[in-house]
Amino acid sequence: MRPLVCVLAGVVLALASAACQAGTTSATDLKVGDCFDHVSTVDADGNNIVADSVVDCASAHDAEVYLVIDVPAASGGAYPGDEAIGTLQQSRCDAAFTGYVGKAPDLSSYTIDYERPDIDSWSSGDHTIDCLIENLADPVS
Repeated sequence: MRPLVCVLAGVVLALASAACQAGTTSATDLKVGDCFDHVSTVDADGNNIVADSVVDCASAHDAEVYLVIDVPAASGGAYPGDEAIGTLQQSRCDAAFTGYVGKAPDLSSYTIDYERPDIDSWSSGDHTIDCLIENLADPVS
């Protein structure tokens, strides 16, 4: 009987591990082709926390990453500023959209969204802009 318990325990641990790996991820861990849902939770202080949960692209999902841009630091490694990041994200994400989707943004049912660093996340190592395809009316599939 003891070997059966060990096998069952091993199966439970393997399933739990797989569930954790398929769980939420930070924006800095997303890569081109990742599909995800936005998952909202509340922390112990009552603050709303939104994370990304990577999902299979064959199922309906909130967004898909189509470009990841490394943001160059300002002088001395400082945060480059909201305006510089906004200019970079708009020009690079808009230019890459057509190649990824096959239609210009204004001819597509999809919209462009971004996950980008702010001054707080920059100091934590978030130096990338994720360009996202979203469909606000229906989940992407």
